[in-house]
Amino acid sequence: MEKNLRLKLNIALAAFLFLASFISVGAIFFSGGSGNMQVVGTRAFMYFTVDSNLLCGLACLISCVYSILLLCGKIRRIPGWVSLLKFSGTSSALLTFTVVMCFLGLIYGYGAMFAGVNLYLHGVVPVLAACSFVLLDPWADIRGVRTLFGILPVIVYGIFYIYLAVVLGPEKGGWYDFYSFNSGPLQGKWYLSVVVVIAVSYLLGLLILVLQRRSIGGSHRRVSGGRND
Repeated sequence: MEKNLRLKLNIALAAFLFLASFISVGAIFFSGGSGNMQVVGTRAFMYFTVDSNLLCGLACLISCVYSILLLCGKIRRIPGWVSLLKFSGTSSALLTFTVVMCFLGLIYGYGAMFAGVNLYLHGVVPVLAACSFVLLDPWADIRGVRTLFGILPVIVYGIFYIYLAVVLGPEKGGWYDFYSFNSGPLQGKWYLSVVVVIAVSYLLGLLILVLQRRSIGGSHRRVSGGRND
């Protein structure tokens, strides 16, 4: 794909993802959510869905700005930290989609998972973000220890979730276990949920990196002018 066309598509899709994620979260914050996220105000931020979409949207906005600068010739390459941030946001959003499709949808029903703005937060944004990263980010050369950035948001969120939902619980002013990671057959075995979620998140990150390299081939060096350290 020609360089300028790739940049223009990346800019357009990144702008859409930023707007879709922030408008959807804003709708929950001000008007209240639907389906499995029937909350309003700051309580919306207790959901990883909301947090991962905000991170993904912010990363797309920053990627959009730097892509415009690259297209206009103001910079020679996209900084490495921009690629890492977009990778982290994309991996997080894709984990949301995977958990919904393979776990939460089976428990609560897929209708609730995709009701209202949940359609964007659980489906549209994660899928399009993955497509954007795989097909339109030739400068994202992420290898070795950098691949761990894909699971960093999950680990940070997991610390809060375990403390508030498992250690405290609603009886002590914490959260209820809305992800069912410590209930039913997993009662008292929340640590298994933690291991599985982190492992799945890491594998999803590796998957999009492999697909990105196969899709782009060696063009990231031609487009960005070399490795983005």
